[in-house]
Amino acid sequence: MHMMRLHDPLILLQGSFARHNSSNRAQPAKLAIINQMEEVIVTRRAVTDLGGLPAGPIDRHEHEPTMTERRIDAMMMLLRQKPNPLVISDENRRTIESLSPEFYEGSAYYERWVAAMHFLMVEKGVLSEAEVEKKLAEVKSRYADQEASR
Repeated sequence: MHMMRLHDPLILLQGSFARHNSSNRAQPAKLAIINQMEEVIVTRRAVTDLGGLPAGPIDRHEHEPTMTERRIDAMMMLLRQKPNPLVISDENRRTIESLSPEFYEGSAYYERWVAAMHFLMVEKGVLSEAEVEKKLAEVKSRYADQEASR
């Protein structure tokens, strides 16, 4: 569960209403809205927030990255390359945390990275969804042709 920090904006906002609006007749309505917002924030767990949940054993064995994992890692390194990175860590984290629980739980670590890269490049206007779909169709066709020729 999300733990409220002392500097959480909602706590500060609620405290601000209590201090500065003591004579305001609309105060109970405003506080009710803030309490509802706090309830939503406190009771909803981010898809990445697994602390305290039963999840089974953690595989702590080192493994040699596959070629696909290495390529995904290389793409991310290129996207983050300074002095003009296209992606920063916070954006990547935000995008991964906003994945649907079904996708997040059903995807491998690097699949989430690919999804984040895809969404961020479209969000930033670097690529359009149509360009991504066209390239994906080309790659799928190329692999289908390779499999058929085997």
